[in-house]
Parts: sequence; C-alpha cells; structure tokens
Amino acid sequence: MTWPSGTVLARVSSIANTTTAVGAQDVTITATVQQRPGRSTTRFSVNGVSADDVTEATLRSTLFGEGTSVGLSGMSPQIANPLASLTGLSLPEDAYGQIARLVLTEELVGGGHAGRLLGVRVSPPRGGSRKLTLDWLPPREFSNVDPQPRSTTGEFTCT
Repeated sequence: MTWPSGTVLARVSSIANTTTAVGAQDVTITATVQQRPGRSTTRFSVNGVSADDVTEATLRSTLFGEGTSVGLSGMSPQIANPLASLTGLSLPEDAYGQIARLVLTEELVGGGHAGRLLGVRVSPPRGGSRKLTLDWLPPREFSNVDPQPRSTTGEFTCT
C-alpha cells in the first residue's frame, strides 16, 4: 500500500464502499502489514561519491534521460521510471500531480532509495514534456545523523 509519505507491503483483508446522502463515496480499506520497509541494499557510494549523490544521479538519468556525471561506469542502483506508466493515460490535469507523487513514492520510498518525499511539483505539459521538481529526504543511515533534504529538477517526456 502506498500513501503520500510512505509505502509498505500489505495484504488487503476487506474493502468497504459507502455512498453518502450527498453522493460522496467513502472507501475503507482494511489491511495487515506483511513486511516493514527496510533499508535498501542498493544504496552505495563509489569513487568518493556519496550514496545520496549516486541516487540523485540515477534519478536524473532515469527520470530525465540525463547522463550520469559521477563516474558510475555502469554501476547504479535500479530505479524504475514510474512516470512512464502515466504516458498515454489521458489523466485529468488536476489529478496528474497527485498520481505522479503516488507512483514516485512507491518507487523511491518503497524501493529504499528515499526516506520520504517532501514535495512533488509537476508543471502542465508543454511541447510534449513537463517540468518536475522532486524534494526528498534520503533514508536514515545512522541514528545520530539526520538526512539532509535534496531537490532534483528536470524535464521529462509525457507523450
């Protein structure tokens, strides 16, 4: 299950849908957490480049098609591009940013690449692309060190 600030593996035990007198729908999902998300085994530093910088370079490559400049030489964490799944869906513009945040949270937080997404801003489409600004916290590596916020901005193809 994924929500705006996290994700866990869960087994859904029931779903209830109630329609109110004014026509609104109230959906209740009951689930049991199967596994708590742990630290990703794919976070690493290389050639003096921190794990956070490696993750950011991989994000820029995956989401925006940029080459990595951190000297990874083929070594990088596996981060899928969840925004590609939104291509061609004809989503309403007012829902696009919220859905983008949800799929990014599932991939980045669920995959252990980020501890939390602080903000996701997606521009309206322009010439077949959109601007994305992703503010995130790396996963906590040590109990006595607070992760520092990161921000990644670029354009991605949306057609």
